[in-house]
Amino acid sequence: MPDSTKISVVIPAYNAANTIAETLDSLSSQTRAADEIIVVDDGSTDATSDVVVNHPVGAKVVKQSNSGAAAAFNNGIGNASGDYIALLDADDIWTPEKLQVQEAALQVHGTGAIILGHVEAFECPSQPSELFANLAYVKGKTPGYLAGTVLVRRDLIAGEANCLDTSLRTGYFIEWYRRRKSEGVETVMLDDLVMRRRIRANTLSRRQTSTADGLSKDFLEIARRAILEKKQQDKTG
Repeated sequence: MPDSTKISVVIPAYNAANTIAETLDSLSSQTRAADEIIVVDDGSTDATSDVVVNHPVGAKVVKQSNSGAAAAFNNGIGNASGDYIALLDADDIWTPEKLQVQEAALQVHGTGAIILGHVEAFECPSQPSELFANLAYVKGKTPGYLAGTVLVRRDLIAGEANCLDTSLRTGYFIEWYRRRKSEGVETVMLDDLVMRRRIRANTLSRRQTSTADGLSKDFLEIARRAILEKKQQDKTG
């Protein structure tokens, strides 16, 4: 990769005033600094934008009416000027060497590879510990098939053909990843821990109780698309 390679970070944020400063702190601590940081305020009604503007990391704020995380990611990517795009949610935290190890991986695997890394969950410290006593979630270091772990060349995630699917509430990144895999794009899962994912008890509860029209519906749709695509490939192959 040339020395002039530019990495843009895109963060969608909705009413994230209580967490986004810590997220931006993790960008300030990167051993390979981001060249551009774009926070898309997705119609927040709290002080999210004020927190971002006053943070020393120097992020740019793009505002939109509330349209969901996928639309906010797409908006931020469209406003980004970097050769490579990294995504991050407004309540998660990168480990300090995240961008450095992923940029190094591109030098090994090629600039067209999708680079991911491992993730671990942490319980939100602002919530009482007893709320987490009976919650079931994966603990420890695990492969991170999440938006916040990716570093990818801009053309593989920008534009109408390659953007995140805004019709999906929760599965938009997995669907994007599935489409790129089906196109033969190389994907690399680094063993490095690159992100810490914030767990909040109320968020988990909503996910667990919304399967009728939320998470399960999205992933059933993703599975349906994959099956149809495989059938089409079998017919033409």
